[in-house]
Amino acid sequence: MGPAQTLDLINRTRTLRNIRGGSDRDRYELAKHFNKVLPTIALLQPNVSTPTETTVEAAISALLSYDSEFEIVAGAGTPGACTVSTAGGLTIASGGTSGNNAIIIPIKSALSNLGAGSGVIANAWNSTDWNSAKELDFRCSIRTPATITSMTICAGLKISSGNDSDLLATGTDTDSIFFRYGTGDTISTRWQVVANLNSTTPTIRDTANTQVGADATVAASTNYRFGILVDASRNVRLFINDKPVTLATPIVLTDNITFRPFIGVQTGTSAARSVTAQWLRLSRVY
Repeated sequence: MGPAQTLDLINRTRTLRNIRGGSDRDRYELAKHFNKVLPTIALLQPNVSTPTETTVEAAISALLSYDSEFEIVAGAGTPGACTVSTAGGLTIASGGTSGNNAIIIPIKSALSNLGAGSGVIANAWNSTDWNSAKELDFRCSIRTPATITSMTICAGLKISSGNDSDLLATGTDTDSIFFRYGTGDTISTRWQVVANLNSTTPTIRDTANTQVGADATVAASTNYRFGILVDASRNVRLFINDKPVTLATPIVLTDNITFRPFIGVQTGTSAARSVTAQWLRLSRVY
C-alpha cells in the first residue's frame, strides 16, 4: 500500500469514527443518520379543537412513527414529500411553486392542541448551546438530485434565533456560515460559502480556484460532504469532500452566537426540487 492509499485509508477511518460520534473526550458530539421520516408542523400541531383522550392518543401515535430529533419546515409554502432514499438518507422536496422550500432543522415547533401533552420536544440537538465560542465542528453529507436547474441548496449553521423563512436567504440573518448553490445567484454553477458576521450584508466566497478542484462545480446525482470547523479564535476552516476551501481573507465568526444546523432546498420554478440528506454531525468543546 503506497503513501496515497495509506492517507486515504486514515482519512476514511477518521470520517467513519467521526460519524459514529468520535472519541475526543474533550468534545461533546452528536451524529445523525437520516433514516426516519421527519415530522412537519401539521403533525406536531394537529388539528384537535377539543382534545380528548382518544384524539390525543391518535395524534401522538401518528407522531411516534416519525423522527423525534429533527423536523422539516418551510420558510415559504408547504414542504413536499419526505421519503427514505433507497440509497440511504432522506430525500426532502419543496412545494411546486417558485420560492417554495423544505428545510431540515432540529425540532423547534411546539406540540400544541394536545392539552397537557403540549410543549417543545426537548432533545440534545435543540437543547445544546452550539456557540461560536465553543470550537464548533459541523459536518454533513448530501446528494444532489438528477435535476439541478432552477433551484437552491444550502447546508450549514445559522443563528438559532432567526426565522425559518430566512434559513436559505443570504441577507436576512445577522450571523451564519453555510454552503450554498443557487442557480439564480451571481455564482450560479458552483458551491459558494456564505457568512453573515454580525451583519445582514453577507460575505460570499467562491469555491473555484481552490484545492477543492472539480468538486466546486455542482453536478447532478452526486454526493457532497461539507465541513465547517471553528477554532478557539473563531476562525473558520471549510471543506468540500474533505478538500480545504482556500480563503484569501479569513472568516472570523461573531463571538457568543448560538447556531442551529440546517439542510434545505428551494425551487425557482413551478416544479418541486429535492435534495437527499445523508448524515449530519456537530460537536463543540465542553
